[in-house]
Amino acid sequence: MASVLFFAYTAWQNSLRLAFATLGLSGGMAVASVTALVLARRGRLYPAGLVLFGGLAVSAPLLSALIADIGLPVAMILSPAAVIILEIILPRRHLKWGVAVAIVSVVVTLTINLFWPWQQLSVSRIQTFVWGMGIVLTVAQLYLLFRQFPYYSLQAKMVIASITVVLVSLALLSQMYRITTRRAFIQLADKSLLEAAGRVALNLDSFINDTKRVLQSQATIPDFVDYMQMSPDQRAGSILEEEVQTLLQIFKHQAGTYILAYGLVDPQGKVVLDASPSLVGNNEGGRDYIQQPLATGQTYVSPVEFSAQTGGASWYFTVPIRNESGEIVGVLRVEYAPTLLQQMVRRFNALAGPESFPILFDENHMYLAQGAISETPLYTLLAPIHDPNRLVTLRTARRLPFLPGGQTSLNQTELAARLENAQTEATFTLEGFPTAGQTQQVAVANLTALPWQVAFFQPRDVFLAGIKVQERVTLLVSTLLTGIAVAMATGAAQYLIRPIARLTATARRVAEGDLSAQAPVETRDEIGQLGETFNNMTARLRQLIGSLEEQVQERTQELTYSIEVGQRAASIRDLNVLLPAITEMIRERFNLYYVQVYFVDDLRQNLVLKAGTGSAGKALLARGFSLPIGPGSIGGQVAATGKTIVVSDTTTSPLYKPIDLLPDTR
Repeated sequence: MASVLFFAYTAWQNSLRLAFATLGLSGGMAVASVTALVLARRGRLYPAGLVLFGGLAVSAPLLSALIADIGLPVAMILSPAAVIILEIILPRRHLKWGVAVAIVSVVVTLTINLFWPWQQLSVSRIQTFVWGMGIVLTVAQLYLLFRQFPYYSLQAKMVIASITVVLVSLALLSQMYRITTRRAFIQLADKSLLEAAGRVALNLDSFINDTKRVLQSQATIPDFVDYMQMSPDQRAGSILEEEVQTLLQIFKHQAGTYILAYGLVDPQGKVVLDASPSLVGNNEGGRDYIQQPLATGQTYVSPVEFSAQTGGASWYFTVPIRNESGEIVGVLRVEYAPTLLQQMVRRFNALAGPESFPILFDENHMYLAQGAISETPLYTLLAPIHDPNRLVTLRTARRLPFLPGGQTSLNQTELAARLENAQTEATFTLEGFPTAGQTQQVAVANLTALPWQVAFFQPRDVFLAGIKVQERVTLLVSTLLTGIAVAMATGAAQYLIRPIARLTATARRVAEGDLSAQAPVETRDEIGQLGETFNNMTARLRQLIGSLEEQVQERTQELTYSIEVGQRAASIRDLNVLLPAITEMIRERFNLYYVQVYFVDDLRQNLVLKAGTGSAGKALLARGFSLPIGPGSIGGQVAATGKTIVVSDTTTSPLYKPIDLLPDTR
């Protein structure tokens, strides 16, 4: 919406078809964005994404075609926007064609920006606005993009990170190079324009000063002095009058075709003799160009003045004529057609470079002469004069054209203000003048002989043409480097991700129960170390599971034996038969060295042996072997505490009491 308002203002200000076309395109983009928003709010994300993505893909090349030098920021806006839309909104099945469309749109946008041959809207405010929007929207889109970063695949993350680093680096370097080069070109153009404006001003000053010197010399001619001291009756038909008339004709002819009048005026303002006989007898005493030399005794150069009768413009040089005593006896008056200024100024076209031209302004910022062929008529004010007193003064002094509709102006208040400040800022940039839709670089120089100014113009597109070529080369190289970086990043990501993908597949096989799966290890880097660690882990896991299976098998066998012992015990009713049978069965089934059974006596002071395996058991039974209950032995301690005791090494146990018949007990 902001872009629509901005382009509407630009179109209204410049009245350009290109600006209105840009406004229409911006309006279309706004409609597409609003449509996508409405669809998204209704839960229809797929058509919303299509509308938004299609609008961006189509509008980016069109904007680059309509407006000069905005292809790069538009591509900056399009690229992350396309990634976000394709990744978040559009389904995966459209990803490939979406990426292809985005790449084609970016390439077409940049190509148009570099090689578009037709006229484009070149307004620095628009370019600055689009660059600003490009930077802001790119930052916002990158923020949204990286918010979703944790959900991307590792390969996508690596590619995005690599491309981001490359693009940011190239963009910063390209922009710094562009700014530095553009600044250097502008400074060079300012210098050339300022020198050209100074040369035109110097040429005009030289003409004015040379003309003044020539007229001052002519004013001292004795024939002129003698003629002006004669009475009117003595002058009429005299030989001196014929000689003076001849001199005036010669001087007019020598001065060139731009002389309108060359004559003598008496102190009362009456034209007594002129190279144009029709002017003889006219009274010019009320004009400044007569009053000033009579009052000051100095040579006078008038501003451009306008005739109330004919509307024509004139430019006067007047010099007082003095007799031998220094008394002013008349005025030598020369009237130039101001088209002389036009001819003098036009000679300096292209002085500062191709398509450069000067324009001459008076102190009221009126067009006096222009080098360029323009539809703007001469003697037009840049800005209207709103002060009525000043307006009356200028009209009285014949400083403004006598037009039926009053004064005309170009409403170029910016240029008028720049001319006012030319003393402190002699170079500046101007948009839309004198050619609509074109940005000019301007330098101003002041004349010394008159309060006039010379402004030298050159279109920025012309002197920045060299930058265009360099920018094209830079952008092409940047695009090539970006493509190489994308290819390398994609290849590197695939190369780095491949062992991780294989490791993931191996882990999936292990998770499904295939403990024999092994991750291939091809490198010695961190990924290779990870593969080795994973293989070691699976090997340990196989060992652990194998030992667990053995333990389970052993426990199962022991449980089977326990059940068998229990069944055997249940089948024997005689205790004297049961105990020997059970002890022997336990020793045999569990592969033990010796098994014995103790009973607590009636006094609960001793453990009495009731059964023992082997010959050792029989011998101990024959002895009536017993153990006191208490800490003196392992069995006594168990009987006293009621807790199980496990002794892994009898040689180190203080509770173990060795039995001579059981020497291998450990």
